[in-house]
Amino acid sequence: MADGEPPVLGSADAPPGYSLVWGDEFENSTVDSSKWNTFENSNYGSSNKEDQCYFARNVSVGGGTLKITARRETVTCGATNPDTGTRTYYFTSGFLTTRNQGGPLKFKFRYGYTEARIKMPKGNPYWGAFWLVGPGDGSTPGTWPAYGEFDVTELLGARPDLTHGTFHYACTGRASCNTSSAAMYNVRTGDSYQGSSNFGPQLTPSNFVDGETSTRFVRYGFLWQPDRITWYVDGKPMRYLDADGNLYRYRPDGSKVFDRSLTSVFPNNPPTSPLSTVFAYEHSIHLNLAFGGGFPRYSTYGYTGIETATGYSDGNLAATLPAAMEVDYVRVFRLPGQ
Repeated sequence: MADGEPPVLGSADAPPGYSLVWGDEFENSTVDSSKWNTFENSNYGSSNKEDQCYFARNVSVGGGTLKITARRETVTCGATNPDTGTRTYYFTSGFLTTRNQGGPLKFKFRYGYTEARIKMPKGNPYWGAFWLVGPGDGSTPGTWPAYGEFDVTELLGARPDLTHGTFHYACTGRASCNTSSAAMYNVRTGDSYQGSSNFGPQLTPSNFVDGETSTRFVRYGFLWQPDRITWYVDGKPMRYLDADGNLYRYRPDGSKVFDRSLTSVFPNNPPTSPLSTVFAYEHSIHLNLAFGGGFPRYSTYGYTGIETATGYSDGNLAATLPAAMEVDYVRVFRLPGQ
């Protein structure tokens, strides 16, 4: 195991001894094309069944932040809508990556600490994410999730008080396994419809029903070590998974408790490769704001809007449009010689 407990970072940007190796402060007036590829006319595949088409025009930089804006507009997309079999979409949004996708590889790394300071929109169709995936350059297994996917945060606009940090990996006998069954930490305690003091420190003081259109800026961090991955919120470690498949979480008082092991969640589905091998693959960075799709439609979140043969059924849509996911910065730090 890694030596010691994951450090509390407070107002610092990175663990002691780590140095900045890559980042974007979004201080220019346009997206830095030397650092990012921006999706154009794409739905990022059909597996998530998202309701938007991604366009570069939905991504902008100004006032010191990156803005990924979701809009309601009917467009013809470069990819087929999985719900209707046509190329018509009724919403647009934006997606950036450092991966070899929609352009040449911009950046990849292995091990270190990465952090983004993000303000997410509220509203039950929104699904914002900051995540790490294989670089798409042939250096890792090409089939998801054999290279492992690290979701630093996925935030559903119906529950802006709750961040999901998930590790996806290839496992025996299933298409994939993940840690999402224990992902729901950092939730507002005392919330009337799912809050629990077992979930950890309060992330944000309110949910969608208070009428606000976005959360506050939150620092989402991820400490990636050879034998452990740790999720952070506002400088505090929230939970970690070790290379033996043991998942731990931290109580609001900072004490650590064992949550579960992957073998207890998927007893008949061991990883197809040792987790230490999966942890060692290089990754690139994704930032995107999805609208609708499978995750917001889970029963926990309950969004019911969906495309139909004749248009878009709003269902119980509750959101301000347009709305943006704002990113203050993205930074990557590493230990010297790592």
